[in-house]
Amino acid sequence: MALWRDCHCEPVKKPSQPKRSRTTVPSATPASVGAQRGTGVRQHLALAAILLLLVLLAYANSFTAGFVLDNRAVILDDPRVRSATARNLTLILTQDYWPLLVTGVYRPLTTFSFLVNYDLLGNASRPPGYHVINYLLHAANTLLAYGVGLVLLRRLWPAFFLAALFGVHPISTEAVTNLVGRADLLATLSVLGGFLCYVRSTLAAASRRLLWLGGMMLTTTLGVFCKETAVLIVPMVVLYDLIHRLEPGAPSRRKTTTIKLWSFFACGYLALVPPLAIMWAARQMVYAKLPPPALTFGDNPLTGVDFWTSRLTAVKVLGKYLWLLVWPRSLSCDYSFNQIPFFAWHWQQWEDLKVIVVLLVIAAALAMAVWSLRRDRALSFCLLFFFVALLPTSNLIILIGSIMAERFLYLPSLAFAGAVVCVAFAVAEWLERRLRPALAGAQRWSACVPQVALSTIVLVLTVRTFVRNVDWQSDVRLWTQAATVCPNSYKPYSSLAGLAYDNQGPGGGLDRCLELGEKALAILETAPPPITHQPRVFLATLGNYYRTKGDTFARRSSDGALTPAPEGKPWYERALRLLARAESIDRISNETKRQKLAERGANLDQIPDLGYDRIYVYLGDVYLRLAEYDKARAAYQYLRHINPALAEPYLKLATLALAERKSEEACVALIQTLVLDPTQQAPWRRLVTLHQSLHPGCPASLNPADPPNLTAECPSLRALCCRALDEMVQVFQTARRPSDAEKLRGEAVGRFGCR
Repeated sequence: MALWRDCHCEPVKKPSQPKRSRTTVPSATPASVGAQRGTGVRQHLALAAILLLLVLLAYANSFTAGFVLDNRAVILDDPRVRSATARNLTLILTQDYWPLLVTGVYRPLTTFSFLVNYDLLGNASRPPGYHVINYLLHAANTLLAYGVGLVLLRRLWPAFFLAALFGVHPISTEAVTNLVGRADLLATLSVLGGFLCYVRSTLAAASRRLLWLGGMMLTTTLGVFCKETAVLIVPMVVLYDLIHRLEPGAPSRRKTTTIKLWSFFACGYLALVPPLAIMWAARQMVYAKLPPPALTFGDNPLTGVDFWTSRLTAVKVLGKYLWLLVWPRSLSCDYSFNQIPFFAWHWQQWEDLKVIVVLLVIAAALAMAVWSLRRDRALSFCLLFFFVALLPTSNLIILIGSIMAERFLYLPSLAFAGAVVCVAFAVAEWLERRLRPALAGAQRWSACVPQVALSTIVLVLTVRTFVRNVDWQSDVRLWTQAATVCPNSYKPYSSLAGLAYDNQGPGGGLDRCLELGEKALAILETAPPPITHQPRVFLATLGNYYRTKGDTFARRSSDGALTPAPEGKPWYERALRLLARAESIDRISNETKRQKLAERGANLDQIPDLGYDRIYVYLGDVYLRLAEYDKARAAYQYLRHINPALAEPYLKLATLALAERKSEEACVALIQTLVLDPTQQAPWRRLVTLHQSLHPGCPASLNPADPPNLTAECPSLRALCCRALDEMVQVFQTARRPSDAEKLRGEAVGRFGCR
């Protein structure tokens, strides 16, 4: 406590103001944060109500948007959010943000918020309830932006327009209307709330300083477990201190400056250490035993080129961000390969010259920020914080999972809005000074210029946001619009192909699906080597589309058995080529992940093989249709190897054995299916029929209509069960899952009396 009592924070002393130009907006000082003479609570409440109304108008049609983009995978397909049980809460805290995947993204509180929607509020698969929460979070962020505006600008109308521009800018639709954008909403709520708590702590007496810093610590702790970008609270408070609280001094006063910097740390920054330490420790515990996440080339092509090419291309992306903030006419949910061409080191091409233009714009903005330090501190803060807020997702420091996404601009758009407001009011004051001698009444006229101009911009942006929300109503609209805006991106075509496969896409049908899939593939074919730059999931899915096309020529018997026709063979062969490529990528990816785990200290002989199981399902199915039974068996067996607890590969092996007329092997595989999933009725009926054809003397209690009962008193069935479990024990041992193997061995002895 002595440390806090000795902090050099003067809550009541107003620091001296540097001389400033008459054309600037007054900057904040700690003693006058949010203050404006003549401004009362009613004025603030009235402006807050207008802000809420503007945000509601902008997002009025967002409440009917569906579970588009990643929403289905993150919300509807995540079993952890379906019921608020102790087990699910534990899984949320100890697993990755994405269900069934390892992406290196840890956001347990965001997942918990979806649990609240799904179970506690009873929204389940109805989207309006989720959208209400997103709207409320964005509305809260808009009000906090108003508070930040009062801190930085110290005037009512500039603060109002800062918040209004932030609240209605269409770039935010990917964070607000897109349900999984909630992570950005929660992180920004944490950053803005924590910042205002910190500002209040610099004004409070020593007895209350700890209370405000405790609020900042709490909001930051919650924020970093919603999204990693909540750590931006650190540069935000540091920039505020350096620009607004640290008086620039002469060299003789450097000692005083050092003392002040230490005071800022001891009186404020120290409270941010526990949240960051807790987040780091939690991530270490969660990911210590999980496979390392892999960045995919399709989503972030910068992972496949050298350092300088990737960084200069990332600079070009910064230019695209700036342009979208200035002119948000064409927006897209996707910017995957190859929408943003790599920097090619050809200075005669416009794509490469864009890098120079962007660097010049950034240099000019940073020069303006330095120039404004003594003239307009608010403008300086906004310009610097804009680029700082973009750094974590810019791919300039570290490569992340996406080359570009509009949701990354959610918090930076606040700083952008602040810079626009500062410039608008500075220009108005410049006009006032220039026109006052020439025209009577010009002063009153010029005072209205920024309000009229900014009000017009706010209304235009509100309409654009309202129109943009329509694109989020369905996957078809969203991906169709993305394909129009980003015609060189592969993912819109691959997604539309999937929708057409389900007869949801434009035109629908299998032929339309293959046409769109080939468009996506043509873009991916331009990717540089190696082969791992091509997404295995897409290749496997497209291979399955071609397998389905081949099946349209096949004949089905009365029992559902498929007899391929010669006309389908070319389609199966095309599917086989795509699936073989996907298999090669999957095997390389598996070895890469195993080596990374070994580098962490794991024993290579104990690391299970990993893979995308759909590849081997589709691959085995195609080989089966081409009557290449040995290759089909190898595919199904590898599927069983990477996921031995999954019932599907055993059922596939049973189907293969039946095709080869190996009834006893089929019985064994069907028993293995029922051991892993005893609720399946079809395998049980097939097993009883096969077994009775092999052993007609089995007790009559073995009835296909009865529930599955592998413990029935039938010696021949019991012998098959022992054989099936013995094979499963060997499969689990080979898959490097010894604990599961021992469990099955115990079940074989205890349940069936096997030796």
